[in-house]
Amino acid sequence: MAKRTSYVYPRDSSIRIRRIDNKHNGNGFGSSWQVVVPRSVTQADRLRKQFSTEAEAKDFADKQHAGTNILGSRFIQLSEPQMRDAVAAFDTIAEHFRKEKRTPDMSLLEAVKFSLPRLRPPGGDRTVQAVVDEMVKSKEHRHETGNLRERSYRDFRIRSGRIKQDFGELPIKHLTAEHIQTWIRDMRDANSQRLSQRSHRNYLNVLAEILKHSEQKRYIGHNPMTDLTDQEREELAGGNDDELEPHILTVEQAQSLLDTAVQHQKQLGLLPLVVLGLFCGVRTSELLGLNWEDLRIDWADVQPDKDGKLQPEKSYVHISAKIAKKRRIRNVTIPRAALHWLALCPKAKRHGLLFTNRFSNDHQRRFQKLTKLAGFATWPSNALRHSFGSYHFALHEDSLRTAAQMGHRGDDHQLFEHYRKCTTKDEAANYFAMAPTTPAENVIRMEQAI
Repeated sequence: MAKRTSYVYPRDSSIRIRRIDNKHNGNGFGSSWQVVVPRSVTQADRLRKQFSTEAEAKDFADKQHAGTNILGSRFIQLSEPQMRDAVAAFDTIAEHFRKEKRTPDMSLLEAVKFSLPRLRPPGGDRTVQAVVDEMVKSKEHRHETGNLRERSYRDFRIRSGRIKQDFGELPIKHLTAEHIQTWIRDMRDANSQRLSQRSHRNYLNVLAEILKHSEQKRYIGHNPMTDLTDQEREELAGGNDDELEPHILTVEQAQSLLDTAVQHQKQLGLLPLVVLGLFCGVRTSELLGLNWEDLRIDWADVQPDKDGKLQPEKSYVHISAKIAKKRRIRNVTIPRAALHWLALCPKAKRHGLLFTNRFSNDHQRRFQKLTKLAGFATWPSNALRHSFGSYHFALHEDSLRTAAQMGHRGDDHQLFEHYRKCTTKDEAANYFAMAPTTPAENVIRMEQAI
């Protein structure tokens, strides 16, 4: 029986195999086998491929037919290298689960969809250095146009500079939670005697801001900060039990600080800042931006009426959007006790900024000197604001009122979590009744001030 020279294979397909007699200069030298896949199968151009044996031709035809049944014409268009990649990918997935001693439950498509935005982010490839430079430039523009405070701009520039130095040319898409943990731990170990726990937390916050920006710009497909558990973040930049409860001043300590500020007002010029910190809870960054004109003082607050009664306090300090944290403007009541202390500030000096920095850390140096003069061996972090929040809540027993005075956003959660230590109503009453003992020399007494 003669061997077929052309036939359909497989039977239920339209793929044809035919034998070709090979000749050169009229001389025959064997046969080859050609597979012809028609346009009706490829949905594109006709595909022809030649093999040295019939068995190889049939194997190729079988694969084309099987692939077409499963994936249609797209399968036909895969090159052999692409097919090998697909097989290798399946083997890699299987090997991963084998090592994990788990049943493979991941498809190749699932793996591809997960990896694509991470390996080829839509926003393009950026190094950590490039992203930092981009953000610094943006913040510099906001600072120059008055939309970002000097302190905020300077803090970001300094801390992001450290991040840029430590991570440099690392593609930001390759930054992992393990990188972050190692970085903070190494920095903490190296600087344990020089940087506070708060500083490490601030570095972590700046890195989180950089990663959030990268996520929004689509430089990364996944934010590694979300891989850190709350416990891991607390271990990296949180504290111990002593840090969970804020440190506040006793009434005696607060009185000593005020008396010392009065005594050294001419030298240090810190009395109005201490008063507004203790009695109004104004943030240090806000205090340094306040003008005397922002203090809307009604001296009648300290004068009883004809019946000997004191009327509701009307004096307040206006925290404008220009200096308020996150632009949350507010008016903070100035209690009567604060007015008695503010009246000790020389009347001729009550204009312009409450305090003018002669150099970048002028205020910090002067305040450290003040606390030492007042008898503090160490100064509890944020003690003025913590003291106000604790005593104000104890006195008024109204958490929302205290939170509003402090400029918290919408609720009292932050008050209870960070700014309040339990104290008594009697202690709070004594705190807001603190009055000057002996007025300093060359100052305007209260009766003269009003």
